[in-house]
Amino acid sequence: MPDIDQTLLTQQAQEKELREAQLAAQNREAQEQEAVVSIAELGAKREKTLTESTSEEPEEMEAELRAEQLAAQNREAMDEGEQGGKLEKIQKAQEQIQKIQKTMKAAKGGARTVNFGSAATLIGLVITFILMNAQLLLGNLFGVSWVPKLEVWEIVLVGVLDLLVFLIVMTAVGLLGAIVNPLSAI
Repeated sequence: MPDIDQTLLTQQAQEKELREAQLAAQNREAQEQEAVVSIAELGAKREKTLTESTSEEPEEMEAELRAEQLAAQNREAMDEGEQGGKLEKIQKAQEQIQKIQKTMKAAKGGARTVNFGSAATLIGLVITFILMNAQLLLGNLFGVSWVPKLEVWEIVLVGVLDLLVFLIVMTAVGLLGAIVNPLSAI
């Protein structure tokens, strides 16, 4: 099961790529506007040239205008191709993150099911007690990624059970001491 920290880093990297893709899309829009303005300027220049009857031929102006239009179309196609690839990668990564999160939730639910299911027997109670203490230590205290953390109510339950077990053990030790050496108990 992948590390949660690695998953968060991957998600942050994907969010960064998404922001970069959005910025690139804004840049592409700005370039398109510049291309439209430059095409309009060329058109105005052509009209001006035609009305002033300069030595430049109308065919040359049309060729220049057409070349500028093709260049603008090529820029748009390249930008769309780059953005499409990045967006696909981002979408795939987001789907993977969602799958990992579902897996993590299922693992946490599985651990709870084992804990509560095994609590139905006396041996199960002992096993559950040991498992929940292990989860408390490894998951909550040491932060081991593959051990599910206990929620607040489970931590309170484990604390009460630990206190109860401690009191029972101390009482048993005291009674055993009184049986073995009855004079010291007085």
